[in-house]
Amino acid sequence: MANNSFVFYESWSKFIDKKDRETAKELVYQIYRIGLDKDLDTDNEEIIDIIDAFILPNIKGAKRRYNTAVENGSKGGRKPKTSAEDDERIYQLHKEGWTYAQIAEEFNIDKNTVGERVRRLRKKEEELKTKNQNEKLNEKTKPETFIDKDKNISNSKLENKDYIEKEVDIPLHYNF
Repeated sequence: MANNSFVFYESWSKFIDKKDRETAKELVYQIYRIGLDKDLDTDNEEIIDIIDAFILPNIKGAKRRYNTAVENGSKGGRKPKTSAEDDERIYQLHKEGWTYAQIAEEFNIDKNTVGERVRRLRKKEEELKTKNQNEKLNEKTKPETFIDKDKNISNSKLENKDYIEKEVDIPLHYNF
């Protein structure tokens, strides 16, 4: 895709400032021609070398970035989303030893996106594991449920006044 503009970098002034006025004019003119996709029309080897080594790579890179942005913009500006099932599959493939690059290629997404999904699902898995461990711990340390003489059920020994009146030993701590 051709565009009708280009970026003129300040760093190019290093080469332009070191040249005499006529050579500097010629160099700027040739930069203009290359920037607008025209051919060089000089025989000056020094200018050709400067453009080939320092100027042309910058212009090509800027145009490549521009074309990529235009192409991505035509797709709605973002890569296709993956479903929750795809996310689970991505995480499973990672656990099986696939690299981020392999997974990214398989799902046609960026490696950074793969890493983000893997980290998010790993965190979710660890939180669930911690929650389950805490629930098991709470089950072990939960106060006993008992029935008092009036058949009232209580989950806490301290809630039942009859229990305190019976002078039963209340444990001061629980084993974890």
